[in-house]
Amino acid sequence: MSTGPLECQRDAALCVHTQRQVLWSQAQFLALGLLMGCWACSLPALKQRFGYDAQQLSLVLLSLAAGSVLAFLGCARVLQAVGTAVFTRTTGVLAAYALVGTQLVSESESLALVAFVFGWASAGFDVAINATAVAIERKAGRAVMSKLHAMFSSGGVVAAGVAAPLLQQHLDPLWLAVPAALLLSALALAGPADAAGDPVPAPALGAVAGTDTRVPRSRLVWRLGAAALLCLLCEGTMYDWSAVYMTHVFAASPALAVAGFGLFSAAMAFGRFTGDTLRDRRGGAAVLGPGCWLAAAGAGLAVLAPHGGWALLGFVLVGLGLSNVIPIVFAMAGRAGPGTAEGAIAFVSGIGFVGFLVGPPLVGLWASVFSFDTALLIVLAACVGVAGLVAPARAHRGAGR
Repeated sequence: MSTGPLECQRDAALCVHTQRQVLWSQAQFLALGLLMGCWACSLPALKQRFGYDAQQLSLVLLSLAAGSVLAFLGCARVLQAVGTAVFTRTTGVLAAYALVGTQLVSESESLALVAFVFGWASAGFDVAINATAVAIERKAGRAVMSKLHAMFSSGGVVAAGVAAPLLQQHLDPLWLAVPAALLLSALALAGPADAAGDPVPAPALGAVAGTDTRVPRSRLVWRLGAAALLCLLCEGTMYDWSAVYMTHVFAASPALAVAGFGLFSAAMAFGRFTGDTLRDRRGGAAVLGPGCWLAAAGAGLAVLAPHGGWALLGFVLVGLGLSNVIPIVFAMAGRAGPGTAEGAIAFVSGIGFVGFLVGPPLVGLWASVFSFDTALLIVLAACVGVAGLVAPARAHRGAGR
């Protein structure tokens, strides 16, 4: 049966509409990455301004983590109640103002409170745009999530690239936070009315926000959940502590310290942009195991580095190694056996998100009890743990090719 002109026009219009949604989502992921990158780049200055040691700074990060957990647990219901567009706009603007607030407060209690709000709003915005991305991906019939997350990492690269010269001139991080906040606010408020498409279906929200309770009770899913927890623990640690690590261990200048975070983010972005092609050519198994060991080697190099240049190389290796672990683990979870793919992915992503939040405070605790110089041993051990957890899973399910 031939396709009539009306059907062809309808298909073309749908393709253009979906492409516009993808482009808008890319802009939102980039803006969120820029916002979170500004936060990461400002941590050394905050530590110095308040006179914090590692343990005190970890308490601020714990406050941010608490806000994120609250958002992660409850925002799926709020999203369905008020709609994706309203929730995206509200959380985007609130996260932008909260970031600026972290640079303006002068008391520790106020900083902890604003960090809590920033954690809640940024996590809520993250869940909203990821849920929208899931819906867009289903409508488009092709994978877009990896490249969207690559845009998030690219935002971190932009933040580091802008922060380095500003901090080199001893300018306040507020000069970086305000433009980033204005950009996110503009993208949150000025998006097209149909940017989120139709109301996000409950399975999409469950897969992103961890509220889908249809979890396959298999050892493989639990193993993948543990792998996601350890992998995202590494990512969260590198995100919040890489710049502080360079400052504390190597007495790096503010610009060089920010370069550590920037190189890690750049390596993550590069790995994610190229990861789908690499998986198609070589298979997920050829990427997953070597990636974990490469990240472990990078963390070990950063710990043993005689000077900052070798530590920066270690950060690059960690970023490259970890960049595609989570996408492959999620793909494996979707094929993990009986039950719904959404339920398995929700379960694995929910456990993994705990690791992302727990990692930074854990490093602060380690630094206060032992030493900051060896804090990245946590990342090394976690990478080795991921390699051990996914090895049997790769043999069982083919590594989510």
